[in-house]
Amino acid sequence: GCFSCAEHEASSAQSVGGQQIIQKMVMVDCFSCEEQEERAIALRPDLLHEKHNQAIALRSAGDLAGAERLQREVLEAREEALGPEHPSTLRTKHNLANTLADHGDLDGAEQLEREILQSQEQSPGPEHPDTLRTKHNLSITLWAKGELATAEQMQREVLIAQTLVLGSEHHDTLRTRQNLAITLRDRGDPANAEKLQQKVVDIREKLLGSDHPDTLRAKNSLAGLLRDLGVLPMAARLERDVLDVQERLLGPRHPDTLKTKHAHAVTLMQHGDLPAAEELEREVLQARERVLGDTHEETLRAKHCLGVIMLKLGDLAAAEQLQREVLRSQEQTLGVDHADTSSTRDLIAQMLCLRTQCPGAESSRGTCVGTDDCDGTSSENSPHEEPQMTVSFSDCAAAATALLTSGEGGLSIASRQLQQETLDAQERELGPGHRDTLRTKHNLAISFWAAGNLSQAEQLQQEILSSQLRELGHEHPDIQRTKCSLANTLKDMGKLSQAEKLERQVLKVREVVLGPEHPDTLRTKHNLAITLMECGQQAEAVQLQKEVLQTREQILGAAHPDTERTRFSLAIMHRSPVTVSEASEEPEPMPAPDSGGTHDLVVDCPATDVAHGCGWLERVIFQECKRALAPAVLGLPEMRHRLTIPL
Repeated sequence: GCFSCAEHEASSAQSVGGQQIIQKMVMVDCFSCEEQEERAIALRPDLLHEKHNQAIALRSAGDLAGAERLQREVLEAREEALGPEHPSTLRTKHNLANTLADHGDLDGAEQLEREILQSQEQSPGPEHPDTLRTKHNLSITLWAKGELATAEQMQREVLIAQTLVLGSEHHDTLRTRQNLAITLRDRGDPANAEKLQQKVVDIREKLLGSDHPDTLRAKNSLAGLLRDLGVLPMAARLERDVLDVQERLLGPRHPDTLKTKHAHAVTLMQHGDLPAAEELEREVLQARERVLGDTHEETLRAKHCLGVIMLKLGDLAAAEQLQREVLRSQEQTLGVDHADTSSTRDLIAQMLCLRTQCPGAESSRGTCVGTDDCDGTSSENSPHEEPQMTVSFSDCAAAATALLTSGEGGLSIASRQLQQETLDAQERELGPGHRDTLRTKHNLAISFWAAGNLSQAEQLQQEILSSQLRELGHEHPDIQRTKCSLANTLKDMGKLSQAEKLERQVLKVREVVLGPEHPDTLRTKHNLAITLMECGQQAEAVQLQKEVLQTREQILGAAHPDTERTRFSLAIMHRSPVTVSEASEEPEPMPAPDSGGTHDLVVDCPATDVAHGCGWLERVIFQECKRALAPAVLGLPEMRHRLTIPL
């Protein structure tokens, strides 16, 4: 928590508080006796304590509006009875800040935390553990606002002070180190983030044992960083080990168990095991609906993530239904302008766009900020309580069927309208330079690209890139994603040399920051190979694609979908001079039969796989099918179809 003492004040403190109440009542002689009696009752420490705990219960149940109302009442009463700098008053103010942060009012939360910090730096002093906890919590709020550089600097200051005052193995020091690791990851330094988190795990195991809940949470955070580094097998093994212990010691429905199960589902999804990921996430959702209710934020998070998995499985209808349910609940409980609500609205907008286009957009991320709890219930959770689900709509396997069968151009207009509404809300609430705002703007640019308005798409992407370069480091992952999308737009505009330059920049950064075997690095290398192929540089293109294939075979195995896509792509490069273009993901067709000269390529593949992204092959498929130059037998997603593509 933010304060070392719990909400249960000592009797001496209650006595002092009561004395102050009496003094204040004597001064206010204009009140009638009845008014004085009501005021005295309202300011009784035991009643305030009960109301304070009711607010905590409401916040835990997801009733943020009710919690905020009670906390404001308690804060007003304690400021009057005890003074604005009394520890109980500051504790209430801290809890109100947490509630405001949960409600999306990050500016309000920051203001309260700065007021608390200013008071505590005067007394008990800048290096007191309570002061350092407040400074740490303020850094988490700044992190949530996207002010990563300031958050990192503040966390480093707290970590140095806590190490000197409390020691390197103190619980508070370890929590700060863990959250600093998360901030470093988000600033594009996952390697150093992993080192920090590994140190936390080692200390936890030494002091508490391998099965202690705090140790297990630290291992979960380490698994998340390994996932971000692309070390998926190791992340999955670590999560599986943690899950086995939690199910044995805590039970299958314990909140920690469900968080680990959710994280494991995300890892499995990224590793390509979508059926297993769906099964796990459904278990998480069902348990949370029973225990927490349909509208609790953790239930909504599980439902959102299940929708993402269904999207990747190609079930666009089920995915859209789940996200609409999430949106309705978020609008009621969080408000229409909350960051999570805006992210869900943006996701639905892109689904609408998918029903007529294939944008290949990167989705906004719905982030529920988990700050350290208070009132004696300190939390070990990092800023990311659970792994965030990032949707690349090139992963939507139903897009081909939707594109080839739909003529509802109005849906694209509707999706852009939703995205514009989301962007307007985020610019009001978060500011034009916030990361979530820029991601929504990025997706709006993708929608313009999908509609064929390439100049508008390029303009938006250039604006985003300029803003990101001012605020973030040149190696930040968001900048690399924007450069990739801009490169795709430039390729479609025929500006191949500019696209090649951007992709080479991204590849260089990702090889250094993420490593040569990271999935994002391999995807970038694949895309650059396609660009080089289109520029007529076939030798280098083939060499790059061979490197991608060799690495994927070693890491993922010969039968993994990504490996098969690379193998097929390389076969096309070897056999054909066809001009192609590539986006963020590759399709997954079966290898083509041997043929010589200029013959038709017959691809036997699932309909869902045909549209696995906006890669160069499906662009050819889409273009040829739309021109009626090649037959496409469309049907249910699980059916297999033959597409004849003139090469």
